Amino acid sequence: MEKEYLGFLDSAGGQNYKNSTRTIHAPKTRNKMITNDKKFRKNFTGILGVNCESFIMNTPNTRSFQMGLILVNARKIISDNPQTKEALDKLLNNPNLTDNYVKTTLKQKRPTRRETIETINNQMYDETLPYDNLAKNCKNYFKRLDVNYNTDKVDERK
Repeated sequence: MEKEYLGFLDSAGGQNYKNSTRTIHAPKTRNKMITNDKKFRKNFTGILGVNCESFIMNTPNTRSFQMGLILVNARKIISDNPQTKEALDKLLNNPNLTDNYVKTTLKQKRPTRRETIETINNQMYDETLPYDNLAKNCKNYFKRLDVNYNTDKVDERK
């Protein structure tokens, strides 16, 4: 995107039942409580755009998967490129787009623990890195900070 957009994201939920156990009764009706058996709740999430379009959408919840869908929808609405809008629309209408499908796909593409450890070790013990210059730069940095830096103790540890 060539432009930068500013918007404020917020979420709100409304329900037709109370969450509190404390109730206020009319006189002489203390033990008579009227309850509604049909409970429902609606969650809405929206973006108030400062220099872009604003929108509001009904969402089942605001967990991480749904928030991802909300942000993809926001990108689709705000985008000026028709190809981007088409690709995002295709993504959102994909029948495989479920929380479990996304988690299993990401888990398959994630490197194994062994591969991660090998990558870390290769970078930690890389012989081409200039460790002498790094140590010298650290000593100079501490000297500039006027920290009581005892170089003899560092040399003894080697």
